[in-house]
Amino acid sequence: MAVLALGLPFYLAVFPNDLGVYLSAGHAVRHSLDIYSFQPWKYGFTYPPFPALIAVLPSLLSRWVAVGAMALVSLYALYVLIERSAPGLVRRALASWPALIALLSLIACEPSRITLWNGQVNLILAALVLIDLQRSVASRSRGVLIGLCAGVKLTPGLFIIYLLVRRQYRSAATAVGAFAASIGLSWIVLPHESRKYWTDYLFNTGRIGDLGNNGNQSLRAVT
Repeated sequence: MAVLALGLPFYLAVFPNDLGVYLSAGHAVRHSLDIYSFQPWKYGFTYPPFPALIAVLPSLLSRWVAVGAMALVSLYALYVLIERSAPGLVRRALASWPALIALLSLIACEPSRITLWNGQVNLILAALVLIDLQRSVASRSRGVLIGLCAGVKLTPGLFIIYLLVRRQYRSAATAVGAFAASIGLSWIVLPHESRKYWTDYLFNTGRIGDLGNNGNQSLRAVT
């Protein structure tokens, strides 16, 4: 707890890079600017257009209120991941200081640390995907969250393949439909940016940073 208390002011003193990118994109949408050309932050927007629409509301907040809100939502998402993966673990940890400290140390571990530090959406997306996967296979809405998460950041789209491998075809189709809906909505609101992203920027991997960055844990970074 002491480490977290000491680290919080330092975290709040450094504005998270990814959050800055999202807020800039939301600002661009509000003012009818090109989300991929408008770059008041030191990094440009590299995601599909859909998250820029979601970022419109957070962009109305003051910068530091947005930082605090993002941190709280991400921490709650981490709690959801833990509680749904190991039901009752948090409650049992509250009865033991060593267990509680071990549980809180997850905040300082990868990928939680880098997600919180940069204001990324990874914990939130992971929690939403897990919630979706834990729904009954018979649920008609199962797959919606996976599809929408893929619209925010393409990586969760891998779970559509997972659903297909598990022969959960209706859930997979629902996920594809939700993903397509996110693209369609973005194309209606941001047709110019949508066309550029899905026909050009998607395939220009150099826009998302240096493959040799030590934070890149993908298989492609190994080559």
